[in-house]
Amino acid sequence: MEHAFGRDTSIKVSPFLRTTQNQIQNFYLDQVTGFTSGLNVGHQTSEGIEFELDKGNFARDGLAAKLSLAYTNSYIKYGPLSNGSSIIDPLNAQIKNYNAYTSFCAKNPATAQCAGGSTVSGAPAAPCYTTAGVADFACAAASIANPYWNAPVQGLLDPNANYPTFDTFPAGVGTAVNAYGAPYTATLLVQYKRQKLAITPALQFFGGQRYGAPASTLGVAPDACTGIVAAAVGDPRYTYGAAGGSGYDYSTCSILGGYTAGTTNSTLTPAGSPTGGIPDVYTGKFDSIGAFVAPSQLALHLQISYDVTNRVSLVANLANIYKSCFGGSKTGFTVAGACTYGLVGGGATGAVGNAYNPGSAIQPYVATPYEPDFNSSGPFGIYVSARVKI
Repeated sequence: MEHAFGRDTSIKVSPFLRTTQNQIQNFYLDQVTGFTSGLNVGHQTSEGIEFELDKGNFARDGLAAKLSLAYTNSYIKYGPLSNGSSIIDPLNAQIKNYNAYTSFCAKNPATAQCAGGSTVSGAPAAPCYTTAGVADFACAAASIANPYWNAPVQGLLDPNANYPTFDTFPAGVGTAVNAYGAPYTATLLVQYKRQKLAITPALQFFGGQRYGAPASTLGVAPDACTGIVAAAVGDPRYTYGAAGGSGYDYSTCSILGGYTAGTTNSTLTPAGSPTGGIPDVYTGKFDSIGAFVAPSQLALHLQISYDVTNRVSLVANLANIYKSCFGGSKTGFTVAGACTYGLVGGGATGAVGNAYNPGSAIQPYVATPYEPDFNSSGPFGIYVSARVKI
């Protein structure tokens, strides 16, 4: 719908709806090499409205302005595969793999959160394990305490729910965490033109982008550790306490997130597809797909143009004269001034979780499940060009 008011003012309103069956969803076949493929499993809906206000004429002397606002609600529901399963199922299998270590699943193995789950070694859920991976219900001092035994059982993702739209499906530790696009966008252009000179500041805003993935944090498999370090009592890695036994020596453990331990807590060597991980230590749960709202961003730019002749114009663009990032979800891992949150270590690893030994110095970039980015829109820059009409 378009309507003009007088000679130099008009508005445009454009609602839109796009619905797609069998939308292709990309996913990782090999996270280490970044190799992806796709399946026609999505029913995607993108709906919203655009608004534009125009005042004045940018080709004439004087002031002119253009304001554009857009709201987009994009979501996807994943349909069943040919075998009846869903691409959500592998994520739920990872959660069940973690739940299999809890006392809840030891008592209720047939419940939905536990069904099909198994520990790394195939041992039953137990409060402690020997260094040979055998369940030890007496928790001897030489056995390894299970850090998940007293932890609450984690809920599963609903395969029939609507989820934010992702370019690459966020499955597995170290995969995509940022949803595609932002729901709220706006641009304001104001131009002052006098003969050959035109000055045009531009103010841009976008906000509401989602981020978050269920498997963001590494965790040890206590039944696949062969060494101990000290009594588990007071060990910071045992968030929910320990029934007895000793703390694990991380360098001797296999990792639930699909990595093998190195000689230090900062050495994580990719070893095939991820098998799970542990809950986000800041939220206490496996974050849902797109669980968090990223900070909103505001940026000011400026263009100055001058017509030297009828055929030659000089144009200078000053990008990011002013930038501000604000708002978004507030959690224990968010920091003031961050503009976005992305893959920890560029996707090479997940957050360290409990994959370290007491006293180890944990590098900041693996201390949190999502890495803050303070300069996502780029630095201040000046770009000068000459335009010649032939």
